[in-house]
Amino acid sequence: MLRSLTYNSAIKLVMGLLIFIISPGCLSIKTIPLKKLPEVQAKRYILFVHSGDSSWYVNNFQVKDSIIKGTIYKKAGSISKSHLVNIYVGPVEAVKIQGNQFTVSKNNVGKVDYKTANIVDILSAILLIYVITFR
Repeated sequence: MLRSLTYNSAIKLVMGLLIFIISPGCLSIKTIPLKKLPEVQAKRYILFVHSGDSSWYVNNFQVKDSIIKGTIYKKAGSISKSHLVNIYVGPVEAVKIQGNQFTVSKNNVGKVDYKTANIVDILSAILLIYVITFR
């Protein structure tokens, strides 16, 4: 009898862990209008600019007079995804790089988004794992 309970508990635990691992995650992508970029600037630190096949990390960015300016960030491996704002720019020719200074017109920005944690998904996943494991 004891062996049967241990076996059932182990199967429940493995099933709960599989659901947690297989689930797509608790992050969602939030698209924002370009005019809200200065508000995001206070919470996020790095822009991840995508244009064609090229991409740049830009920090210390400012949005003034329809121009986004910043410094190209060289330490890409040390950036947390929670600090990134994705900006999609087209065409590539719209991006101006002089030394380590980055400049692009707001008119060439097609989309701005960032990843955010969805608290409802996180709590649902925890509850589901609890129910499967301990019931």
